[in-house]
Amino acid sequence: MELIKFIDNTEDLINLISKGGVTISEKNAKEKVEKWTTTNYSVLLNIFKQDSKATKSVKYLANSMSNQRLLKKKWLKNLRIIVKKLKTQQIARRKFKQITKYPKQLLLSNSLLNKVKNLDKKIFVLGSEANCNWQARCWNACGILMRIILERTLDRKHPDIKAKDGLRDKINYSLSGAIFGKSVKESIKKLDNTTKITGDIVAHDSNILLSKNDVELAIVPLNILIKDVFNL
Repeated sequence: MELIKFIDNTEDLINLISKGGVTISEKNAKEKVEKWTTTNYSVLLNIFKQDSKATKSVKYLANSMSNQRLLKKKWLKNLRIIVKKLKTQQIARRKFKQITKYPKQLLLSNSLLNKVKNLDKKIFVLGSEANCNWQARCWNACGILMRIILERTLDRKHPDIKAKDGLRDKINYSLSGAIFGKSVKESIKKLDNTTKITGDIVAHDSNILLSKNDVELAIVPLNILIKDVFNL
């Protein structure tokens, strides 16, 4: 049974019990309580096998069925715990599906990162983390990591670039001289003018929010720059 059905069934039972007295004595309510317990007990135990609090609630409800008087207050308390835990699992499953269904495109290919690893381990680590954030749809995190990779890659190209203060000066110097060829300069221009990753997205007071499109636009030109700098 889907989690949503468990949630709906349990919430319906909560609404029914809430309308009664101190104990669950009304025939219709008691029948539904017994049916809910019989139908859901073993499945819920399996769902909550890693959650001791939820398991305790499920077992309380099943064990209390032997009592002639089912206390409304305790049943509602434990049913609400179960609903809350089910909703938490539902959200986690939905997020997992979003991540696993998302295209397996990477910001930096594994083959490229593995080649860079022996030359600059920090870029390898930053690139791997950027790929994880891409799969998790964390666009700003992707942009911040790509920005750091961009600056570190430019620094590696030439000591004169590394000597400049700040990414803006590094980019301007890279574009003004003959350090890079025409095609790579076009890639740097695209990173600077078409995407937002060269903006000050790491500042505490920054209002820059990146979208998926902002990050996607930076993938090809950043890869071109890295391949040029590392001679790949």
